[in-house]
Amino acid sequence: MKKITKVSLICLTTFATITTIAATVIAARVSSPKFKLKQGIQKVINLSKEKKDWTEEEKEQIKKILEEANQTLNNQEKNNDDFKDALNTLESHSQPILKKH
Repeated sequence: MKKITKVSLICLTTFATITTIAATVIAARVSSPKFKLKQGIQKVINLSKEKKDWTEEEKEQIKKILEEANQTLNNQEKNNDDFKDALNTLESHSQPILKKH
């Protein structure tokens, strides 16, 4: 069996630390309210470009995205203008979909 040297132990520890930090940053970003709001905006924009006839289920999905975005704004970022602008963008793309019959 090979002997573990001090240098290789330091390298392994450093690698493990960097990997843990990277995983934590990625997990925090994906679960952040801002990231979720951006995902919702992108989903609604894509949906608004895709089709003209909307099912009630799709409209309910969009309403749910809007509700979550509003809740995020109210709970997390009350004074953040970027969030308010993002929410306005989301609502402006959603309204034409929700109004179509």
